[in-house]
Amino acid sequence: ALNKFKNANIPIPPTSKIGAAVVRAALQMRGIPYSWGGGGPGGPSKGIAQGANTVGFDCSALMQYAFAKYGVTIPRVTYDQFRAGTPVPKKAMRPGDLLFFNPGANGPGHVGIFIGNGKFLQAPQTGDVVKISELSSRSDLMGVRRFG
Repeated sequence: ALNKFKNANIPIPPTSKIGAAVVRAALQMRGIPYSWGGGGPGGPSKGIAQGANTVGFDCSALMQYAFAKYGVTIPRVTYDQFRAGTPVPKKAMRPGDLLFFNPGANGPGHVGIFIGNGKFLQAPQTGDVVKISELSSRSDLMGVRRFG
């Protein structure tokens, strides 16, 4: 009979000690252009392909930058970030948790950072800028991961 509840005791990881700070760092990048392949731990940079002439961030580089400000190294690309983070139930997400969207063959194709109150910060796509979006605008949230 106990087997029925074997997943009930999976511990929820503690709230990231740096969650709020990482959110503040990420929010300071609002308005920076999206650049395919652009950005990294040191900040915005020119990207590749369609991002080659734009100094900015792609979605995963923005996350990498925000965590690097607080000494936490996370992988560069979205699907590696998804695999490296600690899974968190959607109902337990806290500011600073990374939200993964757009399921594909290699894993998620997009990442943003939860900032609270149903909102997340993202670097959406070429031609757009780092901005706050409503989580309710996405129906493709495939997982939440915690770092730090």
